[in-house]
Amino acid sequence: MKKTYILSVILLLCGMGLFAQSTWLAPEAGYKTADILSDKAFSCHAILGNNLYAIDSDGLYCYDLTTMEQTHNYGKAPDYNGWVSFVTADPDGTKLWLGYTVTDLTDDRIFSVDIATGTWTHVATFPGNFDMEIADGNYYVSGLNTEGWDGVNDVNCISLLDQTGNNKHKKLIEIGGNSTGLSIDTKGNVYNAKYDPSGNTFMYQWKAADVANVIAATDGSFLTLNEGTVISSMPGNGPYDCATDDAGNLLFNCNDFTGGSFLAVWNGNTGDAQNYEKIGTYGGSSYAWFAMLKATGDITKDGKAYMINYGDAIAEIHLDYPPVVSEPLGTVMGYTGNQIQIDLNNHFSDADDTDPFVYEVLSNSYSEAISASVTGNTLSLDLIANGQTEIVIQCTSNGQTVTDKLIVGSYSKPSGSYSVVDFEDLTLANENYWNGSDGSGRFNSGMMVFENEYTAAWGSWSKWAYSNTSDTTTPGDVNQYSAITGLGMDATSGKSYAVSYAPTVVSTIFNDNSTHYIEGFYVTNSTYATLSMEQGDSWTKKFGGADGNDPDYYKLIISGWAKGVETATVEFYLADFRFADNSKDYIIKTWQWVDLSSLGKVDDIQFSLESSDEDPTWGMNNPAYFCADNFYITPDQAPEVDNAIADVIEKVNVSQITIDLSNVFTDTDDNDADIVKTVKANTNETLLSASVTNNTLILSVTKDKTGEAELTIEAESNGKTITDKFTVVINTATALDDKTQADGLKLYPLPCNDFLTIEGADAKSQYQIYSLTGQLVQQGLLSGNTEPLDVSSLKIGTYIISVISNNKVSTHKVIKR
Repeated sequence: MKKTYILSVILLLCGMGLFAQSTWLAPEAGYKTADILSDKAFSCHAILGNNLYAIDSDGLYCYDLTTMEQTHNYGKAPDYNGWVSFVTADPDGTKLWLGYTVTDLTDDRIFSVDIATGTWTHVATFPGNFDMEIADGNYYVSGLNTEGWDGVNDVNCISLLDQTGNNKHKKLIEIGGNSTGLSIDTKGNVYNAKYDPSGNTFMYQWKAADVANVIAATDGSFLTLNEGTVISSMPGNGPYDCATDDAGNLLFNCNDFTGGSFLAVWNGNTGDAQNYEKIGTYGGSSYAWFAMLKATGDITKDGKAYMINYGDAIAEIHLDYPPVVSEPLGTVMGYTGNQIQIDLNNHFSDADDTDPFVYEVLSNSYSEAISASVTGNTLSLDLIANGQTEIVIQCTSNGQTVTDKLIVGSYSKPSGSYSVVDFEDLTLANENYWNGSDGSGRFNSGMMVFENEYTAAWGSWSKWAYSNTSDTTTPGDVNQYSAITGLGMDATSGKSYAVSYAPTVVSTIFNDNSTHYIEGFYVTNSTYATLSMEQGDSWTKKFGGADGNDPDYYKLIISGWAKGVETATVEFYLADFRFADNSKDYIIKTWQWVDLSSLGKVDDIQFSLESSDEDPTWGMNNPAYFCADNFYITPDQAPEVDNAIADVIEKVNVSQITIDLSNVFTDTDDNDADIVKTVKANTNETLLSASVTNNTLILSVTKDKTGEAELTIEAESNGKTITDKFTVVINTATALDDKTQADGLKLYPLPCNDFLTIEGADAKSQYQIYSLTGQLVQQGLLSGNTEPLDVSSLKIGTYIISVISNNKVSTHKVIKR
């Protein structure tokens, strides 16, 4: 009976001395406990969301369960004293309900407290009230609902609270015995224990439908133990409260004088056996006074129970949480030769353990490319070679483990001077793309031209687009412009990249129509293609099949072309499930370097896709997409002048002059034999005509004609040109015909202005200066080795100077400015 129960509580509190202890609730194997607000001892409590409402002799308070900071103080019931029976939070979040009893049960009240304003309202009088639960707008109260403890009328029951002020509380279930707490699960089933001091103690369940019928009845009928189901027996002297969590699990506590106080979870069986699992005790067989109980979440997973032991702090109990992945390891990428270090403590956590974690590399699918090791909490990744690997990391905490996968990509970077096509010269708003809807049919980036086909009627495109979208999670063609990496190859300088939809062969060319060396580029899968292969969809099978043994693959084929002739082909697997060891199967999710140096010099690069998932009629089933970035190109070099053509001076009526052009020009990255030479310009076609035949320049001189002509010879190689100029002089310097030319003279500066220095001539050497028509315009003797001649009187033009020494003649062309 209620009287016996309250007196027992009073005697127990006196005997316990209201002492507190740390973690008074001892967990059973697999569970953990902790004190909540260890410096306080509350008599009743309720949980609503992240708020703990609890009352002690000083008042009613609200605490934030995350920070344990007090957020409200609602004070005490106005002008009233009594023992608090319960605190219940209204599910609508507006009120708290509190029950109070006094010694003779003559003024036992139920109050509501407005959560927002803190206003207390005396709602009803309910003698011997013990607990309250609220479900579907109904307010259930367990207790006697009678005064006086006469042993006849004070039958413990569950009643529907009358809030009209008339206190006509409707009896729903008659239980008998001493009062205990009740609970209602999410389906509306009602639970209550019959506490019979004689030893016949059982936990009962009444079905929701039966309870609903009684609520609706107007004839005063109610349920009894006979309409309920015994779901478990209990030790004979001490059930106090029960609670159902959000998942429907029933928890209850029991204060067994013999076996000790405990908290248990019903195992789902029915009958009079002890159908429960203990999850917490008061130190084994020790006896305490476990009181009000609340539960949230799912106690079998991540839920919690909160329980009061009179005189102690509220205890929280839950399953020993395993470590969890707090931040997925995800994907990392880097250049070969580098090392990446990851603090694993940033990726794993354990909510209820503080001991250092133990980390282990469980597997590494491609250790030849990336090695992995753990020291303490640091994962070190050495990027050895190009490739992608999947690394499985295990975290162990307090004997429990969790694993996560890390995708690592390693790629090389060409050294040297290149023209890089990185698509950052294309303008895009953030998280956007270009698909050719403007009808332009192509786009240029750097040296390269990318073809595009857009069909306005269907809003569809093919060949090439460009994008900076970063969606790595949305499947299907609504997300056909995103790379699975979520960013471009070099996110530090930009995030744009090219996307290709290639159901047939697509190509790209160079904007100067020349052939160039392409060292390589970076490639990855689109999100659309990745998720389609990884998960399967209405068109594509899941790669590897149900058991992972299907030898599926997805391959990119790149071929080089030069002047319509294929040079070579390179293949790269975007997904490969052909390995005997399924752990090595992969779908590319990182940027990967594709070496194209074997293609040689090309003017067209063609891309095509091949897949094991292919329909014989319609072709490839999986989405024909890939993403590309950072094409490294060695631009074609123009030809150079290797041996300049020397000026030519000949006497009048020379019949023909021939000059060998085979060694004049060279091309460092093309075959010299393919250089085409032509006469680009001739400033005096009346003096001579010029033509090139088989690397020989042929000059045909007009009879009896003297003068000067400047010739320009052009060399063309792979579309690029260079020129060389030289002068041909035809004169009438017959006075010098019988003389021989002597070498060893140095004339400077050339061209000259007012003075010309002749170095290397003997003393008393003669000099003669002629115009191009053969007229002698100046002569004299040289008195020294470096005598400057005054030629200021000469007109601007070209002259022939002869130096005569010991009957030897040296002839040179001089330009006067």
